[in-house]
Amino acid sequence: MGKLTNGEIYIRNWTEFGVALASLIATLLQIATIFRMRAWNGYILLICSMCIFQILYDINFLLGVAPGYSACLTWNFLDVLGGLSVSFWTNCISIVIMVTVVKIKSFNVFQHYWKFCLYAVLFPFIIAILSLFVIAP
Repeated sequence: MGKLTNGEIYIRNWTEFGVALASLIATLLQIATIFRMRAWNGYILLICSMCIFQILYDINFLLGVAPGYSACLTWNFLDVLGGLSVSFWTNCISIVIMVTVVKIKSFNVFQHYWKFCLYAVLFPFIIAILSLFVIAP
């Protein structure tokens, strides 16, 4: 693949910006809907935890479109942390759904929330720290 022209780079940057902005708006609407429902339980807590990291990832992605920002270590760290955390929170939600469907009973999310946090926040944080050593000069 050859070098991109200025016009192609311009289109790519605005496309990336539009997709990241759409994702951010969708996540904010999801959180607004949750707060308007005024229903709070462990399942909603898992979704809100995932949304927090999705917002972090989306804002970081939006800033990454700005020239020079994507080259810095902060962007790379937040990119890895946000992306992996969202994936790991999604795994936690799917585990809760699987247990609920298979056992046909409620799952006490509050009792196991600290384990989910260790899995979905600590592991991505460690991986993000390790990624800094790989890309740092």
